[in-house]
Amino acid sequence: MPLIGLRNALLVHDVHHLLTGYGTEFRDEPRLAAWELGNGGCRWNVGFWLDRLFAVAIGLVMTPVELYRAFRRGLECKNLYGRSMSAVLAEDVEDVRRELGCDGASWRRPVGSGTISTVMTDPGAQSTSRRAADEPASQRSAVTQGP
Repeated sequence: MPLIGLRNALLVHDVHHLLTGYGTEFRDEPRLAAWELGNGGCRWNVGFWLDRLFAVAIGLVMTPVELYRAFRRGLECKNLYGRSMSAVLAEDVEDVRRELGCDGASWRRPVGSGTISTVMTDPGAQSTSRRAADEPASQRSAVTQGP
């Protein structure tokens, strides 16, 4: 049955939003989908694969350059599919970002500090800024540019 494991896949997907800085707005979903496909996809979850491919198809129409950048970033990273999420939720945000390869200078984006679980459940701990590397220079703010 393709929907077995969907709940865990959705949790992994939500944590990926936090770690990569791709927001949850309509235009960011295709970016995260491309990033996830770039680093190996959703393992065996057929339903989520179809969802990711559909999101990428939308992104090809909406923001093809940003989608390409996200896919390229995914090629250089790991993802959390297949990991024990109870253990991941207890880990520090920055430690997991480093482990996945989402911590270089082009990934600068304040996402909050503490464990993933804490940051995900405290809306005030998350930044609402977008990732600098995926925005045109004219739209970047001083907060997202990093040092």
